[in-house]
Amino acid sequence: MTGTRGSRTQGKLQQDLGTARPTQPFFSPPPSQKPLPPCTRVGNSGSTGEKLIQQPTSGNLLVRLSHTDLLLTPALFLYLVLLVLLQWLCDAYLPLFLGVGFTSAACCFVLGRATQRRLLPVAGKAIFITGCDSGFGKETARHLDSMGFKVFASVLDLESSGAKELRQSCSPRLTLLEMDLTKTEDIQRALQLIQTQTKSTGLWGLVNNAGFNDTIADAELSPLCKFRICMEVNFFGSLELTKGLLPLLRSSAGRIVTISSPAGDMPYPCLAAYGASKAALGLLMDTFRSELQPWGIKVSLILPGYFKTGTTCDLQFWHLKKQQLLASLPTELLQAYGEEYIEEINRQFVKFMKVAVEDLSTVVTSITDALISANPATRFLHKPQTAQSTGAKTTEQCQERMTFTHRLGEVV
Repeated sequence: MTGTRGSRTQGKLQQDLGTARPTQPFFSPPPSQKPLPPCTRVGNSGSTGEKLIQQPTSGNLLVRLSHTDLLLTPALFLYLVLLVLLQWLCDAYLPLFLGVGFTSAACCFVLGRATQRRLLPVAGKAIFITGCDSGFGKETARHLDSMGFKVFASVLDLESSGAKELRQSCSPRLTLLEMDLTKTEDIQRALQLIQTQTKSTGLWGLVNNAGFNDTIADAELSPLCKFRICMEVNFFGSLELTKGLLPLLRSSAGRIVTISSPAGDMPYPCLAAYGASKAALGLLMDTFRSELQPWGIKVSLILPGYFKTGTTCDLQFWHLKKQQLLASLPTELLQAYGEEYIEEINRQFVKFMKVAVEDLSTVVTSITDALISANPATRFLHKPQTAQSTGAKTTEQCQERMTFTHRLGEVV
């Protein structure tokens, strides 16, 4: 009886699963796409990310090389010949442990010097980039257009200086569209346009670049509306857009590249609302990377350091936001922290951002690599040296200032 009941239960479960997805087993690619070959997962820490390397059934060296990023260039061929010669010399004249050590070191040297990134062709590929009014979005749109991509660039205002600059400097392949990530109707209109315009070419990549932050304050000092607007732009807007474009990305086995922030990986001072939204965005993209792997879609995260983009160095903008924050705080909360503390953290932030990096090319290069590399990294982390040293100083000063303010409260 137990065996019969178990069989019936198993049959019922299989029937239910079949009803939910009748033509597609769990965690398998759709019938229209070739199944992925047997593979071995190789986890590489740091900037190299995670790669899937096909495991050949034969021991042929050429077969193995054909399924990796190694290109058999003249330099690599010479290195391989030297490795064979070195192995022969080690076997003939050195003890076993010394021979293994020398050969291993030589292999590491060869892999480091001779390995080349295999890049995919650009021709016929379309990319959608959000937040192209300024900063990384604008520079990436311009760079990808110069490479020959068909670029769709979203801006908040078609008459903004950034939009006008893109019109003047880019080819007719670039298409500007107006989109606010907090407005569902804007996102739906953009999705319809992309679907119509990419019927013949398909959509190869989505670059989630648009982001928002206008509050420099502790979590307790930040109004709830600031948390909500950060989540609307940085998380929910990117989520809705990405989900809407997945059918196009599945058909091309394309790329999703998302600009996150180190503030989403660790608590940065006075960036509670922004950091929380970026943390949610980063985890979402990690989830997409796992779930979309059967369709061949690769997902990468870009984590820039401190760069001069958008309003980061606009003194008038931050002064206005500081005044609005002070006016909105309850009297008790303002007395507990002190107006002097809020003035200080905003002053330190502005001072901090003045030494941020102006050259955005390293981030643009990472975005490009994530789009066209055969096996892109899963995470690109940028840490400008000037921002690092200043950041540590600013964090320490903010913490000291908080202690000083609390001591004032105790004395009073």
